[in-house]
Amino acid sequence: MEMKLSECAKIVQGTLVGEDVCFSSVSIDTRAIVETRLIASLLYIAIQGKNFDGNDFVDQAQQAGVIAAIVHKGVNTSLPHIVVDNTQLALAQLAGEWRKKLAVSVVGVTGSRSLNSTSTRVHSPAVHALAICADSEFGGL
Repeated sequence: MEMKLSECAKIVQGTLVGEDVCFSSVSIDTRAIVETRLIASLLYIAIQGKNFDGNDFVDQAQQAGVIAAIVHKGVNTSLPHIVVDNTQLALAQLAGEWRKKLAVSVVGVTGSRSLNSTSTRVHSPAVHALAICADSEFGGL
């Protein structure tokens, strides 16, 4: 599935700066982009946290091959981007709209202990379970 940056800008109520490119995947972690080489049509969302500011990594994301970004303040980059007030909210809004377009079931596995073994037990060809074992909103960030 692909989405135009202009469509994304409407969903997240942001301002598009630059070319209206299409993206097919999203990342909030530049380390994952570099480590796994998930480059094809990738949108980087610059999350701002307690100990980091995703805007500081826009250049690194661009060097890793992303085609666009969502940022929480203006950045000096040639990368097409959307400026929003809150990137965490933008991530949630985009995820909600993206999910509406998918015809798949979603199963959530939560808990504080044995999450890996539980998700392994419920995994089947019909259900893809993803376990994030960390004590934060964004899986350890």
